[in-house]
Amino acid sequence: MLLWHWPFLAFARNWYGADLTFVQVTAVNGLALFASVLSWRYVEQPLLDHTVNSLPFLKLGTAAMITGCGLAAVIFVGQGLPGRFPSRALQLFAASNDFNPERHKCHSDDGNKISYKENCTFREWRRTRRFGAIVMVLNWPPLLGRFEGEGRSVMEITSSACPPTLDYISDIRKSFRYHNDERK
Repeated sequence: MLLWHWPFLAFARNWYGADLTFVQVTAVNGLALFASVLSWRYVEQPLLDHTVNSLPFLKLGTAAMITGCGLAAVIFVGQGLPGRFPSRALQLFAASNDFNPERHKCHSDDGNKISYKENCTFREWRRTRRFGAIVMVLNWPPLLGRFEGEGRSVMEITSSACPPTLDYISDIRKSFRYHNDERK
């Protein structure tokens, strides 16, 4: 079967998204065997036949491979086809790189307890807008930009997976209630 079974198995695993059952593996290997017989009959045997003086299909195959590699290189260098994602998806991809570079010192979690007075404040301490939880983690650049023009500062009050809800109790993190109660 030469090496035909590997691409068939790889694509089948990718298609089904999991380990293949015995029946699926058997069917895929059957297809691979069929492809290898066709390859042996119509590719290998004609190439091994010394009576064939001109091989136009070899020139055509070489041209097809060079064209395919050239197109793949253009797509790779261009970082993909530009129209493959809608504009909203491109906006979301760009936003995935927005994060607070101060998160390591501003974000409270079980290993890094930050009291209310020690929360990070961005810009000078005047009329301060306070934001917590995911709002600040995800939206800090536009928030800073918006309030900077108004002469306001922004305080980050975040704690890992801890929604800013008073008296909230979680079985996973018992410290939520104390974290939120401190902000009353």
